[in-house]
Amino acid sequence: RQAEELGSRGLKLYKLAKYAQAEGLFRQALAVREAMIPRDLAQEGVLTNNLAASLDKLNSPRDAECLYIHAIALCQRAMPRDDPRIKHIEQKLSAPLSLPAPSPST
Repeated sequence: RQAEELGSRGLKLYKLAKYAQAEGLFRQALAVREAMIPRDLAQEGVLTNNLAASLDKLNSPRDAECLYIHAIALCQRAMPRDDPRIKHIEQKLSAPLSLPAPSPST
């Protein structure tokens, strides 16, 4: 229940474009989920995807990409192959990630 509440609050903050706050809540929710027995890999995958999306918005595309890949792996282990959530995450990997602007040369 705690993980669900943290994840839900994180999603609300994400939708309000409060990505740094959302990131923290998604990380907390994941920590709770990962400690649960038995683990719910599908929910871990969804939370990992949400964390990746937050990091992408915070200009951390490489971290986001690693997490998207991990989210896909978790979801593939726990969901049917044709689950639309897997395709949704895969599409994020095929789209250009938010790369930070290059620093001016000095």
